Amino acid sequence: MTGSATVTVIVGNLTSIQVTSQDGFTSITHGSSEQFVATGTANGQPVVITNSVTWSTNPTVIPNVSIDTKAGLLTTTSGLTTLVQFQVIASDPTTGISGTMNFAVHPWRVAVQAGAPATSTGKALM
Repeated sequence: MTGSATVTVIVGNLTSIQVTSQDGFTSITHGSSEQFVATGTANGQPVVITNSVTWSTNPTVIPNVSIDTKAGLLTTTSGLTTLVQFQVIASDPTTGISGTMNFAVHPWRVAVQAGAPATSTGKALM
């Protein structure tokens, strides 16, 4: 016998959500992707709730940029020649609590890790 089931996890006593990128970057170039992570605080403890929240962006429509509403994977396509800045939002559908992160997609090859200066090659210093 084979089959599948959907399990919904409800985090009790959720008080806040923090959104971060998986690798700590605050920007990427057009044509690349970025995974976001939602960490909730419940009963005073951190809980990873990435797949339990609804993901979106503000503004909701961004040319050549999309986010998987269930998994938090942001994908971009090549094309734009200007910097695009927006918020990534994780919202808990049960409580309405949400968290945001400012993020940017740009046409040149500079990836900046939060708190790290970029080198002349465009790679963040660790």
